[in-house]
Amino acid sequence: MNRQYTQDQIVQLCRNMLAMSDEYDKRVNTLNSLNAEVLPWVQQVGSWGWLYTKPFDEFSAKLFAMMGMNPDQIFGDPGGLSGQTFDIEALEAQYEEPPDPHGIRLTLSVPMTLAMQGHVRAMDMFNQTMDELLLQAANGDDKALFKAVLVDPVVLTAFPAQSRFIQAALMKDDSFFQSLAKALTHKKPIRPAKKYDPIRFLIGSLDSLQALDGVTQDEICRIFIDELGLYPHDSGDPYAGLKKFIQNIRSPEKK
Repeated sequence: MNRQYTQDQIVQLCRNMLAMSDEYDKRVNTLNSLNAEVLPWVQQVGSWGWLYTKPFDEFSAKLFAMMGMNPDQIFGDPGGLSGQTFDIEALEAQYEEPPDPHGIRLTLSVPMTLAMQGHVRAMDMFNQTMDELLLQAANGDDKALFKAVLVDPVVLTAFPAQSRFIQAALMKDDSFFQSLAKALTHKKPIRPAKKYDPIRFLIGSLDSLQALDGVTQDEICRIFIDELGLYPHDSGDPYAGLKKFIQNIRSPEKK
């Protein structure tokens, strides 16, 4: 998706995505509060970990379609985006009633919702989606696997994680299991500062949309600091601080 956005439209796009993320989190938290009731049903249909192997663009498109939503509600047409806000009605409709694990009303929407939560967390924490982390893990990057485990331990049920787990068991790789234990107990890798989650989420999303193409570093800083208020003014040069932070987000070795 390659659209030409003005700075004002980028600001509105960010607000739309933040509104979507906030409202989504509220709905997922409602679902999470029902874990005990949902468990019997989840045990019948299996883990949502396998969904993490699907390309995120394909996965998110299917989730939007399932919820009766058009991505343009969020990303919009650049020509009219500055006056558009996020419509949450379709999202709210998915959670008007608690799911019934003993009936037939539960569909694939529950595991897909939980998987989307994992993708969003991964973007918040590491500027990568879960499928990207798993792809790196499949190519031999254990650090990427441990990041994915830190985001959502259910990822261990995905095939690339299972394959690595089996390999470690057969090779008696104690070092791998020690590192895995640290990831499961949130000891290592260290969870990045939560207060900067919105910036990591937005930078990753905007980069994937190519919405920042042609936008200068100073203009990006103005958007995030002056317009959105997502980066503090408590330093002598907040623009320099944010530029360095964004550089670290985008740096391959940080991923």
